[in-house]
Amino acid sequence: MLGTLFVLLAAGCGRSNPKITHTQKDQTVKIPITFLIDAATGKRENEDLVRAFNEAYEGIYEADVEWLAITAGEYRSNLKRWNVADELPAIITDVCFSPAFYELMLADGRLVDLAPFIDEDPEWKDAFEKDVLDTCREEDASLYICPTASN
Repeated sequence: MLGTLFVLLAAGCGRSNPKITHTQKDQTVKIPITFLIDAATGKRENEDLVRAFNEAYEGIYEADVEWLAITAGEYRSNLKRWNVADELPAIITDVCFSPAFYELMLADGRLVDLAPFIDEDPEWKDAFEKDVLDTCREEDASLYICPTASN
């Protein structure tokens, strides 16, 4: 389940990220993430995934979701603004932002290399077709954008 959540593009861990929080009183690690609300249906995207994740990891991790009723284009604009303001959520979804923005986030150290996590977890790694996963890798075998599971 944790692997499924991190199939999303991870951001923000390259710099200190005060948004990922836990306290002595509450040992649950809260992971900020933003998902959209489908304007046509009013359905929260990935709501079932969030619910299942939070139930499976109750008391350990919690996806702390901000639901936005905006278009994917508006979300991409917000990501750029949040990047400048150093307010990116810990995990962002790939909503087809430009290669230039991806390169900027990579150069700024905003992205987490997912390769060690995927490569060390056979079940997670086997969820992807090797060729598809390999196309997402950088020349040094790092992996900052992860495809959705294909197997």
